[in-house]
Amino acid sequence: MIINIPLQLDEAIIEKQISKDYEKKITDIIATRIEEILAENYRGYWNESQKSKAKSGLSLLVRASIDEFLNSNRDVIIEAASKELAEKLWRTKRVKEAVENVIERGNDDERG
Repeated sequence: MIINIPLQLDEAIIEKQISKDYEKKITDIIATRIEEILAENYRGYWNESQKSKAKSGLSLLVRASIDEFLNSNRDVIIEAASKELAEKLWRTKRVKEAVENVIERGNDDERG
């Protein structure tokens, strides 16, 4: 007996999932290799295990990279964060009411 089952496959979704899976695998491989290299470079300097030395080295590299990125992009980050905050605040009922009250007070001051 043969049963035909129609399937609808969205290639974009499948490609996206495969891409995510491979990206994760590749980043895991890279992270493992970096840990191995750092462990090899730091071996013998301290009385720590290779793994903890590698993680310490990775932490230092990541912190330094983050600090460098933040310092070089400080103005852009602050501007983007302020815009996002303003948009989120604007959606709240309290802010809308406060703005309406300020506008009403301004109109009252002009009249009176």
